[in-house]
Amino acid sequence: MVSRLSTGKTGPPNSPIFATWKGGTLGPILEIRRLDLNGTNLTLSFPTMTNKLYTIQYAESLSQLAWSNLTMIIGTGSANSLALTNLGGQRFYRVRLN
Repeated sequence: MVSRLSTGKTGPPNSPIFATWKGGTLGPILEIRRLDLNGTNLTLSFPTMTNKLYTIQYAESLSQLAWSNLTMIIGTGSANSLALTNLGGQRFYRVRLN
């Protein structure tokens, strides 16, 4: 929701930011839903849209500007997962919709 205060002392009521959106669906919220930690193995699971390309990326630090590509996955319309093995140290992961 977005409010815009143009003049006066009271703000206008909230209004949807995409009230006139005509570009189709924005798709599901892209997030890492499950982290199963078992020793040195980790499973990342996230919702996907059919035939969309997703890139799994990682960084050693959140302050790192450039993230490295780990792999690419084509969406199936349901949750996809990626098993990571032999992990060591600290690493951050994210999923990007291409």
